[in-house]
Amino acid sequence: MDARITILAANLLLASVILVLVGYFTGSYSVVGAAASIGTVAAALLTIGLSYREPSINLMVKYCEVSRTVLAKLAEDMGLTSHTLYAIPEGKAVTIVVSKPNITLENPKPLIGIGEAPYVAFKVGFEGGEAGEVGENTIDAFKAKMTDTYGVSRNVEVKVEGEECNVVFEDINETVKPLIRKPLSPVTVVALAELAKALGRKLQLVHERAEDNTLELKVVLV
Repeated sequence: MDARITILAANLLLASVILVLVGYFTGSYSVVGAAASIGTVAAALLTIGLSYREPSINLMVKYCEVSRTVLAKLAEDMGLTSHTLYAIPEGKAVTIVVSKPNITLENPKPLIGIGEAPYVAFKVGFEGGEAGEVGENTIDAFKAKMTDTYGVSRNVEVKVEGEECNVVFEDINETVKPLIRKPLSPVTVVALAELAKALGRKLQLVHERAEDNTLELKVVLV
């Protein structure tokens, strides 16, 4: 059993129950739908947490796929079928926000926001220093993190021009290939979060293209 995953799942289940009650008594059925999505991911995480035995790349890929599927369903329930990703660095963490394109959000809080600008948000935590503390070798450190630490691909090309940044992953790892072609790809999310932390800037994903052996991302500094 992995206690961390199990505790997270229990907290999400509790949040799901509370949102169901709030949605029911206020007549906000979109909230009920979002709560159902949260409950689904909580159940999946609880199963993984209770049955966890040892580290396995296949288990992590399965975990990423379950999380991606539920996040996509949650975004759909929130009316975010057409959406974009934002990455907002905050200390040692980065908040990933799924929202309508070109919507400026002030201090989005995990997990969902409802109103004129609905969104889904979650935090990605990192070990090490604060955002923007990489120093002169920011781009090299980012590339090394993606190739050596995460093993996403054999090579990463990064080109920064003004307020725009293009990232191209070449020779994608066979294990993660199935994940890069789907919406809310964990590879894209991790890359966006790592880049935002390295640069210490809020980023917006404006283009994403996955081919046979490459993944191209274009972001702008907001």
